[in-house]
Amino acid sequence: MQVEIIARVHEETGNASEAARQAGCSPDAVALRLKADANRKRSELHARACERGVREGRRHMTATSRLLASILSTEKPDALVMDPKDIAAIANALTSATKLRLDLAATLRKNALGRLTREKTRAEVAILRHRLEQSPVDDRVVMTYEARERLAAELSRFVGRPLGLGPVDQDGRGTGR
Repeated sequence: MQVEIIARVHEETGNASEAARQAGCSPDAVALRLKADANRKRSELHARACERGVREGRRHMTATSRLLASILSTEKPDALVMDPKDIAAIANALTSATKLRLDLAATLRKNALGRLTREKTRAEVAILRHRLEQSPVDDRVVMTYEARERLAAELSRFVGRPLGLGPVDQDGRGTGR
């Protein structure tokens, strides 16, 4: 609720102290909140600019690949007149442009997958926190003497020697005898 008041008042007045007074918090807290909002907006603008640049770069690489492929096409009589070194250079340029396009596509897939993985992890953590809040974990285990002896017998099969947990003291701990 305070965040909404801070945002509304600061947008109306442009004054962080006034926003703090109306929200009932310190001016330092308002300044930190406004700085975080500005950084988030700046990050969003940067991400959009990067996406626009990637789209534009992809269009340029596609156009370059088409141009180089058309130069090497056997349908053009000019290609036959070219020096073999020039043909090799054009073929190398076409290969490089194609490799860049494939690398870019792989990077974009990897970034999208990373973003989804982070969102999934955050959701799983939120679910686990909610479960912990709903049912507190008790680190004590209460068991009868007979259950302790059965557990000792099961464990002794794995260890290879008898494990007598011994009698239980008043605190519910084994005495080790």
